[in-house]
Amino acid sequence: KRLEQLKKDLKRTRGTLALYESKTGGLEQKLDTTRRELQKLRQKRQETRRRLQRYRNLAQKFASMVEAGQLEVKIRDGKMVLQLSNDILFESGETAIQGDGKEALKELAGVLSDIEKRRFLIAGHTDNVPIKSGRYDSNWELSTARAVEVVRFLQKKGLSPERMAAAGYSQYDPVATNDTVEGRAKNRRIEVIVMPNLDELPTIPRDILKDLSG
Repeated sequence: KRLEQLKKDLKRTRGTLALYESKTGGLEQKLDTTRRELQKLRQKRQETRRRLQRYRNLAQKFASMVEAGQLEVKIRDGKMVLQLSNDILFESGETAIQGDGKEALKELAGVLSDIEKRRFLIAGHTDNVPIKSGRYDSNWELSTARAVEVVRFLQKKGLSPERMAAAGYSQYDPVATNDTVEGRAKNRRIEVIVMPNLDELPTIPRDILKDLSG
């Protein structure tokens, strides 16, 4: 009887031990998962810090133009955006670059040329006032023509055309309200968007890439 009782106790003890081992294994698995997630968060934070530092270094190159009021530097949608007001670049409804605008773009071309391994999108923007000039049918044509004119000027000043693209957004990407004179003035602008390098873009997991390709 004593032996039978010991066998039962041993069986019960083994069952309890197996339960604890199972729980311990689950906790270890959760701990490993948490460690991997924490490591990913740390890597992401380091990547963000490196990206911000690169943007700070770039912003320093434009410091003199910002101080002179020729340029605004902003970060929008993860990209560095250089804003030049149309007031110094173009007359109303025109695409010919004015004298002050040429000086600003000349200085900008010199800075952009010194930035290695970067491409630039030159984007034209207008307010929502319909164009009255017979030369262009709408603000679409005007914004695109102005962007192309800036690209041509930057090319003449030494910036490689292979590193540039031109786009027109018309009135459909405002940065301020079109209900006031001040807001419309802000919306009439040329932007130079510094495109990110591939190493600055987020990594897409392989399983997602497989789903997209499948």
